[in-house]
Amino acid sequence: MANLKKLLDIREKIKSRKPKYLRQDAHRVKKLEKKWRRPRGMHSKMRKRLKSYRRNPEIGYGSPKEVKYLNREGLMPVLVKSKKDIENANENNILIISRTIGLKKKLEILKQVKSSGLKVENIEVDKFIEENEKMLKEKKEGKKKVEIKKEEVKAEEEKKDHKAEEKKVKKKILEGKDAGRLK
Repeated sequence: MANLKKLLDIREKIKSRKPKYLRQDAHRVKKLEKKWRRPRGMHSKMRKRLKSYRRNPEIGYGSPKEVKYLNREGLMPVLVKSKKDIENANENNILIISRTIGLKKKLEILKQVKSSGLKVENIEVDKFIEENEKMLKEKKEGKKKVEIKKEEVKAEEEKKDHKAEEKKVKKKILEGKDAGRLK
């Protein structure tokens, strides 16, 4: 553990000295994107690594092999898309919950994570579970209220239809009586 901490400190120092790699002439030409592209020109001073030109990526700026791909605490990140991924994880891993998972599955996964005692990087487990379970309960209650209101509206419509039918029948009866008087 002490060795790992030492290597993480070394990586931090190396990365602090590492320059920002930009494409050749990106600082001069506006339309060039501010990201790295390898210089390929035959006369390129940057490709030739001449003095006073931008630095190129080199192997010396890399992290020590033992801490490569680890996060700042020295844990290996693991992307979680299903419950099986949690079973393969251990205490040396930190979980990243995929953003493409639906809410219900995410809640199930987070409950399993909480019971197993693993760490999650991109979500606060307790807070997320509490908020979303509350929201789901409110949503269910809201649906029940909507269903009750729909039933009430249907009952009212049926009453209106029944009254309309009664009026039609009364009209026909009255018309029949009026027709008998006229004769």
